[in-house]
Amino acid sequence: YEIARRRVAQQEAARFGIRLTGMSTQVYPAGEKVQRELTARFYIALDLRDKGDTDAMKDFFDENPEFEARLALFKEPEERAKAFLVDQVWNTWFDMPKVHRAAVKEKFGDQFTEYFLNGETRSLDSISAETLAAWVRGMKQEVPKQFEDVDAIPLHLAPQHEAYRVQTFYDERARRFPHYWELQDEYYSLKEGAPRRKYLADHPLLKAYRDWKWDWIYRNPSSAPYLIDDPDKFPKYESIEEVREVQ
Repeated sequence: YEIARRRVAQQEAARFGIRLTGMSTQVYPAGEKVQRELTARFYIALDLRDKGDTDAMKDFFDENPEFEARLALFKEPEERAKAFLVDQVWNTWFDMPKVHRAAVKEKFGDQFTEYFLNGETRSLDSISAETLAAWVRGMKQEVPKQFEDVDAIPLHLAPQHEAYRVQTFYDERARRFPHYWELQDEYYSLKEGAPRRKYLADHPLLKAYRDWKWDWIYRNPSSAPYLIDDPDKFPKYESIEEVREVQ
């Protein structure tokens, strides 16, 4: 099996499209360059393991869980089909905006979070192929023929345009305020009133973030439900015309 693992890594360096059960799948949509880089890192992890680093392979697969599915190519047909389903879930997950990911985690439940997503508790053997197929069908992706009758777990996702609008908020926040969370966490650990006012005065970056956030939400009112838990804090407008004007 070790030989098979190395052979797959060699093949992946040269090509990134394969066919399983008659359908095309691509683990690394970013392209062949990313493929080669991952393959190189895979070899580095193997070498580190051979030199005594017992955590090297685990760390690699924790950072690149989708790569592990590709290494199942030389297993039995049932295992290959399951690997394909794992592949489909990862591909779809990586392409989803944050709003959709949150909805998927909530709907698929603890099994998805603990046995699939969480690198510390991941256990793909604890997830049946039928469960994976139900997830894949819920994500509206293809499944192998033998799983076409599996009922999909229905997902009620935000409209694409809205989900990606909110994603622009997250992306811009990460670019402008990469450390906002630490400041905000400290801020909310203080009592309301004077302690918080003093903290804001001493940390202008947090105030700048809060001003930017509320201005963004004011100009994108349809995104408010995805960014604010309390409806009473949604921005208020004098008229529908004002709402349309700010967008």
